[in-house]
Amino acid sequence: MNYNFAQQINPYLESHNYASAAQMIEQRIAESTHRGFDNALGVDLTPQSHELALWIEDYYMEIAEGEVPVKALFLELNSFTEEFDKWYFNIFSYFFDGGTSEFEWLLDFDTDATYEEVFPLVDIDGVMEPFELFNILSQRQSVAQSIQDNHDWAEQLIITRAAELVSAAHNKAKEYDLEWADLPLYVSVKDYNFAVRTI
Repeated sequence: MNYNFAQQINPYLESHNYASAAQMIEQRIAESTHRGFDNALGVDLTPQSHELALWIEDYYMEIAEGEVPVKALFLELNSFTEEFDKWYFNIFSYFFDGGTSEFEWLLDFDTDATYEEVFPLVDIDGVMEPFELFNILSQRQSVAQSIQDNHDWAEQLIITRAAELVSAAHNKAKEYDLEWADLPLYVSVKDYNFAVRTI
């Protein structure tokens, strides 16, 4: 994770300004002399928002009958820069809402409410492949800084688009009046000490 790049993008995500974040990132990628991540330009995950909203509803209805009420939900994207066969979300629930001042509380999820099913991102093979090729290349040799930067901006773009998708799914939940629609919903990437609270 390039935390310098993340610090530039996170304020946009916190304010749900995904379009401006994506525009800034895509400009950086387009300006690079390295063309390896051009497939990430223009990627849109929001067509899956309907299915994601219903997947979260299925999970929530499965755990909602517990003795302690659920106070927050968290979607975590897998380590997409290290796992290349499938990108997907896991979901976790909490008996409290820890807010956005820090995110250590996201480790304290309800272990009795883990979900075996994951939500896969689809139609992104062309986006995943450059991350795999970069991983292979970087293990064999040192990569030029321009290539590393291009990879790191593309990483920020996927994080932005993932947050955008989850926010769109939350809006769908409110539109459909789903049971979990009024709960706080957070989204992040595995092992990343930052999360977006949607809506």
